[in-house]
Amino acid sequence: MAVSSVKEIWRGRDGDDSSSPSVRIHSRVFRVVTDDPYDDAEDIYASGLLPAIGAAHPNNASATCRRRRGRNESFSPKVWIFVCSYSTEQRFEPTDNPLNDPADIQWETQQFQKIITEDRNGDAIVSSAGQPFREGGLLVDDSRVIAVVRKNIASVPSWIGGFRDRVNSSGFTIDGYFVEAEKAKMQAIRLSGQRERSDIEFRTLTLRIAVDDNGWNERVLDQGTIKKNGSERVAILNDDGTNVTEPVLLDGSGQPIPDPEKSDGVYLEFEKYQLENFAILEPYFT
Repeated sequence: MAVSSVKEIWRGRDGDDSSSPSVRIHSRVFRVVTDDPYDDAEDIYASGLLPAIGAAHPNNASATCRRRRGRNESFSPKVWIFVCSYSTEQRFEPTDNPLNDPADIQWETQQFQKIITEDRNGDAIVSSAGQPFREGGLLVDDSRVIAVVRKNIASVPSWIGGFRDRVNSSGFTIDGYFVEAEKAKMQAIRLSGQRERSDIEFRTLTLRIAVDDNGWNERVLDQGTIKKNGSERVAILNDDGTNVTEPVLLDGSGQPIPDPEKSDGVYLEFEKYQLENFAILEPYFT
């Protein structure tokens, strides 16, 4: 078994600088011909004729080869196309002991849609007569910051079942960023299967932690068709004595607001999520 020809070709090469202003990504493409139809990608890697992982790009010494991917051409089992991917992105080189690898922390934003019942000035989103809209509010875009943490660990942590959808009970620091109490929520926890490097078994823990400066409590416009009457709850009546059929603004104590304005809206706050001490996770952030 032998590789008889390795030639760099133009078709398929590319470059990318969109991922970050300081990151450049390149691809080089090679056509490889072997003299044995049973040669596979491992035989071609072993020949040493392709760029090695870690080798510098010929036109950008800061970009190193991060990945090599081969595909056998459909017309011949002896002809392969290999794409070698290069990047200038800085990364930590693995140590002999995988448990000593530093945490890999990346930041991203997550966009979603939600119904809001108050505008940016804190006024209720209601009609000019002070009546809540049937839809409940306005559908708007919103987003929050997500920290994605990857860390090699020796075994399944004892806390893994107790952090599902928990909010931080006190402040903690991640990647040099201080997060105030009740501003972070555990979105997802993932633990890989067992791996091995340098005869050391490990798993890779991935945490997705969402940070929202508005916190995680729910503010709801106080409205309804029922009011309090002492210890009872009774229907709110129109001026003609009939029951109201649409919710009206309430004052926070169970009474309708007479002739309400937008600024009269009262909001009830609900603590939706259980709290947990995120500070115990800080060793996984280093």
